Amino acid sequence: MLVEYGDYVHIHRIGEKSLMKKSSLKAMAERLNNNFIQVHRSYIVNIDCINPVHPFQKASYILELLSAEQIPVSKSGYENIKSYLN
Repeated sequence: MLVEYGDYVHIHRIGEKSLMKKSSLKAMAERLNNNFIQVHRSYIVNIDCINPVHPFQKASYILELLSAEQIPVSKSGYENIKSYLN
């Protein structure tokens, strides 16, 4: 999972150390392969690490990862997930 923090991207790896890289999320997304999708303005996830997407509040969702972490899913992010699964 990649999370944007201003001018930095926090890269989380399951079972490994995480790291910070000075880059924008957009620049990192351009380097990644098709196994990654953007699910929120600040989050990109590896599709192999996705567990179910749960409804959260009206028209919003929470994505659960294999690591049991939960992250928010935007409306467009939900559409990205749906289009990938179809």
